[in-house]
Amino acid sequence: MPRPSWIRSFAGLSLAAALFGCSPSPDAGDAQRSGAPAMVSEELYYKDFGSYTLHYNALGTDHISPEIAKAYGITRSPNRAMINVSILRKNEGATGTPVAGAVVAQVVNLTGQLKPVDMRQITEGEAIYYIGEVNVANAETLQITISATPEGERQPLTVRYQKQFFDH
Repeated sequence: MPRPSWIRSFAGLSLAAALFGCSPSPDAGDAQRSGAPAMVSEELYYKDFGSYTLHYNALGTDHISPEIAKAYGITRSPNRAMINVSILRKNEGATGTPVAGAVVAQVVNLTGQLKPVDMRQITEGEAIYYIGEVNVANAETLQITISATPEGERQPLTVRYQKQFFDH
């Protein structure tokens, strides 16, 4: 059975993360609709929020193929990281449906330095996802907070995690 285009697109950008041992956990946990963001482990790359699932990852842009980087306007560098987010509305008995929304990523290093990141929407057929790039130093650990509010909703879906990046 062929995969929907949004899965192929998200998988293309997520492939580099998967090659480095970053696979999603089948134990994503239950919905957290409080004002506090859900804290998740570094290996967890999706979070269940009741009617929605938030898929996300962060990886060094040098792990992205030159072809994909060029197609999406991503700067490949060992000193850059890319954040990738997708919001899916659950459909009973079917694959989730990608939905648009407002996505904000806040990135802070362990010394408290705020690192600016502008998220931009990518629409490819039925696929909708958001990417943003941020500068990163060798061995720097980033604390990443993603807040995504699906269109028509008031409550954001929020996750917080940290990831360390290394030059090769």
